[in-house]
Amino acid sequence: MKQTIITITIAMFCFGWSQNMNPSDNFFSQLPKEIQDQLSQPSISWGQVPSRPITPSNRDAEDLYGEWEYEGDVATLWVTSGTDQTVPNSSQTQGQEPADGAINIDGPIPGSMNYMMNMGGMYGYDMVYIALSNNVITDNDDWENMTFPLFRFMYLSYPQYNFSGGEFIIVDTVDGDFVEYFYEIEDADDQITVDEESFRINITDLTLSNDSGDSTYVLSGTLVPGTIDIEAGVPTAVSSPMFDEDFGPVSGDESMTWQLHENGTGLEIVSGEDYYDSWSDTTELQWSANDDSMTMVFLYWDDYYYEEDSDTMVFAYSVASDTLNISATMDLCEMMDDDYYYGDCFEMLSMFLGIEDIQEALMDFDMTMSYAGEIVDVPDLWIAPININDMVYWIETNSSYTTSGSVNGVQADFPKGTGGAIYADGIVWGGMVNDANEQSPRVGGTTYTEGLKAGVVRYDDNGNVIGSTNPDNHHIWWIRPDYQTADLTEDASMIFQADNPSSNQIQEIYNNYAYFWQNWPTEWGAPYDDVDGDGNYDPDTDIPGIPGADQTIWVVANDVPEIVDDVNGNQYDEWNTSIDLYGSDPIGIELQVTLWGYKSEAGSPLNNTVFKNVKTTYTGLVGGQTDASLSSFYISQWADPDLGMWTDDFVGVDVDRSLGFVYNGQLRDGVFNNDYNMPTPAVGYDLLLSPTGEGEASLSSFSYFGAGSDINDPDLGEYDGSLQFYNLMLGLQPRPEFPNGIPWIDNNTGQPTVFPLSGDPVYGTGDLDGVVLDPGDRRLVMSSGPLSLGLGDEVEMVIALSGAVGDNHLHSVHKLKKDNTKIQAVFNSEFHLGDYQFTLGDPVNGNRNIQVKVETDGTPTGAVCIINDYEGANVVNESLFDDGAHDDGDAADGIYSNSFNLPIASGAYTVNLMLNTPEGDIVVGTLGSVTTDGPIDVTDYQIVADNLNNDGHANPGEYVYFNFEFTNSGIHAHSNLSGNAIFSYDLEWRRLLFRYS
Repeated sequence: MKQTIITITIAMFCFGWSQNMNPSDNFFSQLPKEIQDQLSQPSISWGQVPSRPITPSNRDAEDLYGEWEYEGDVATLWVTSGTDQTVPNSSQTQGQEPADGAINIDGPIPGSMNYMMNMGGMYGYDMVYIALSNNVITDNDDWENMTFPLFRFMYLSYPQYNFSGGEFIIVDTVDGDFVEYFYEIEDADDQITVDEESFRINITDLTLSNDSGDSTYVLSGTLVPGTIDIEAGVPTAVSSPMFDEDFGPVSGDESMTWQLHENGTGLEIVSGEDYYDSWSDTTELQWSANDDSMTMVFLYWDDYYYEEDSDTMVFAYSVASDTLNISATMDLCEMMDDDYYYGDCFEMLSMFLGIEDIQEALMDFDMTMSYAGEIVDVPDLWIAPININDMVYWIETNSSYTTSGSVNGVQADFPKGTGGAIYADGIVWGGMVNDANEQSPRVGGTTYTEGLKAGVVRYDDNGNVIGSTNPDNHHIWWIRPDYQTADLTEDASMIFQADNPSSNQIQEIYNNYAYFWQNWPTEWGAPYDDVDGDGNYDPDTDIPGIPGADQTIWVVANDVPEIVDDVNGNQYDEWNTSIDLYGSDPIGIELQVTLWGYKSEAGSPLNNTVFKNVKTTYTGLVGGQTDASLSSFYISQWADPDLGMWTDDFVGVDVDRSLGFVYNGQLRDGVFNNDYNMPTPAVGYDLLLSPTGEGEASLSSFSYFGAGSDINDPDLGEYDGSLQFYNLMLGLQPRPEFPNGIPWIDNNTGQPTVFPLSGDPVYGTGDLDGVVLDPGDRRLVMSSGPLSLGLGDEVEMVIALSGAVGDNHLHSVHKLKKDNTKIQAVFNSEFHLGDYQFTLGDPVNGNRNIQVKVETDGTPTGAVCIINDYEGANVVNESLFDDGAHDDGDAADGIYSNSFNLPIASGAYTVNLMLNTPEGDIVVGTLGSVTTDGPIDVTDYQIVADNLNNDGHANPGEYVYFNFEFTNSGIHAHSNLSGNAIFSYDLEWRRLLFRYS
């Protein structure tokens, strides 16, 4: 086999232009459409190649499992001709080497060109294309290695379409900047002649001027390539950059990764970047291998036929020292088929190579890849729940609600396995914006529409916002510290919505947790337990998630429209999500939401709660003013609660506890009572920490409205919706829109209020839901502010979503509030406090003994109990002990206890706690209240009247009046007591007056 190497660069093949010699857009646009179509065909790809038989390689498919990185490839074209011949040196005709002679340039910037590219008779037409330069033509994009000034000449003559023309370009440097000069060439067939056999180019006194006529060049001269010999019947290796660089799966500086899974599926990922852009293309594939071959099936979408299609390739392969070598021999003309506007492949090759009587054209292709390790599958998880306890709460990657996970079609279920509690919730912000955009106020966040997209805000080296990351590259971050030993069946069941998830599905959940653990995004702000205290996340030592939590979810989102490449920071897309919510322009906010929960004793407050940390950063916008600011800014927790049946809800607020809650508007609920035979729970949002930095009693307003009522949802997608929601943040009714506003009216006092429905439904006192609106589909908005923020300012708030189940719908509210005291105490203790109890002894000599026992996580080194009487006077300020001698269990077990004598008093005592820790004292605050007098017992009751049967019994349909008799067993007199009675069937209830015997 004769190995005469003919190096060619095909700059304009029958399937299109070379990447290295593209004509300008102006020149290309002048070509007839038929020529543009012919010259715009895609390049030949190795994926289109039918392989010839391969040589057995005796390998094992298991050698291929994992991730492989592309290292390089070699493609060699072997051409066999039937005749001896002498042909032009194609390395010179294709611009790789200088030809003999020169085309001289006479003008303001003189020079000469000695590199040529010459093709004629294309597509069987009388057509000539020439390109000239003073640099290697294939290197015209390699600016660092060019000679300047750069001259580039292109001319196309196509009589079939009555077209002749081209362009002459000069690129020079002036004061370090590139300057380009363009000269249009019209019909120059008389000045330019080309010999089709020798490829000799002659230009005679071709005069070119710019549009203004003040710059003129004259081109003259001759270029002639040398010759080489071809021997008949002997395959000749033709090496070409067109095949070396463009034939394989990647070109230029692109990289390629193969991910080959054990199940025969995989991915091919090709990525690259240049000065202007970056890209990454992923192709699904199927693969198989045996001891003699490797088969790859590439799956893709055919944009022309709008259907799924595939390419199949077969290779010989070998694996040694973590290196994969694959090879195949391919028939070039079979590969090209009939897709390239030419009837005979051999004639087309003769036209470009200058070789006549071609009888065979084969491509030998070899590629090398290196082993990169086991496959790390990035989870494609866009929703996930906190499901470690009885409050099951779902969230999406952009922090918005989702109903896709719950079997009830809601965002939150409580208790787990029963009915829905919250249909949807979200964080909403709004305020006055000073950033040169006159639209103010603006409102953003998420409610029923997503005003955010997943992603991190990116900055340049000077701290200026340049955009945000691609939301498609983000997923839920979901972790539980016990995933390696825990039963993950329930997690898999919820994610895959399968009653009996398969072992593969459970394994996928395990793999997801393993990935999250290894790659936890602490650099973006995700919380973790820095076990070794070095300030850096180490998956082998540290624990991802909220320290001590049994499960954590973390997401990040923003409203910055510009999307930038995460490597070079170049913008390549834009998505303005803010206007989709309530029509406001974006503000420039990054929102990080952390959810976490604890698995505790069933029915305990912690087991019924999901915690939410909301971190809001004012980033500003791309190109925004440096002194931009926010004022009268509020952050709100919005919710659409659907407690069981969505048609019978009431809402309310406990201002002292910063607790907004939902409860059933009537005794029985069609879901909880009828379907699950249980009392209807109550569910509430407790603002544990306000963005203003305050704790309890830090709400600035509470608002509500009912679907379909006169007080209805703000208008989605319209700027009026922003003005309506801002009114809600201010504690006003949504309509009329800001700056107008109608205050809420306390239905008990008749006075304006920013806290409507702040009464106590348990005792039927104060402003209660049901006066203005009947039971129905409610919304609630809990707001905190006002805030003033400058660029870079960050605020946090912490919310607890808790549920409680009492004996009936109102007792559930009572239990929710009582449990809320514990949740606030646990939060105030920085989660060092677990459960706690008070135990009262019997009265002895005017005193009652109280034992206070608190459970901790072992971090506190001491505890102090502080008890005040009903007038605020301190009566106890004593230590609790963990010594095993104060009914505290074992010594040093983290349980502290002590007992104290309290004088029997007519009012309640308040029990408070302080914890001593190595970092300092933590004032936990109130644990609860106890009374020492009493008890007051119900000793008798009488039915005074029943209006229908008048038989002394309570009958359905009657108005019944009761007298209850109470006995006070205490030592103090009590008066002005009130209460209510709830019946187990729908009798109308009244507040009852008590009398004592």
